[in-house]
Amino acid sequence: PGVDAYPPTLYNLTGVWLPRATLASRIDDRLRAQVEAGFVEEAVMLEPRMSPTARQALGYKELLDHIAGRCSLDEALEVAARRTREFSRRQRMWFRRDPRITWLATAGDPLDLLPVVLGDWKR
Repeated sequence: PGVDAYPPTLYNLTGVWLPRATLASRIDDRLRAQVEAGFVEEAVMLEPRMSPTARQALGYKELLDHIAGRCSLDEALEVAARRTREFSRRQRMWFRRDPRITWLATAGDPLDLLPVVLGDWKR
């Protein structure tokens, strides 16, 4: 879309750009943390009430396949991580086109960028 597709905003829009490998690692870590926090049990509990759309949600689709015996938990998590990385790539491509966003790159902890963001906000 052209610049006209992005209406002016009163807000400073800031995006954090992580290297692809860092992002993939964070996705893997998050999935592991979700499983440790009860993601599988949550999917079992929610499954009877899930709409067809909800059954396609990232992570749930794969866990429901595991619960139904169509794959192991490791296989489900591998597919969920891959689908999440693909979704992340599409998001990055989408937001990268928005000229209103100031992108800050880091290979470290995104929270380390807060002083930069807050300094920009104070201006």
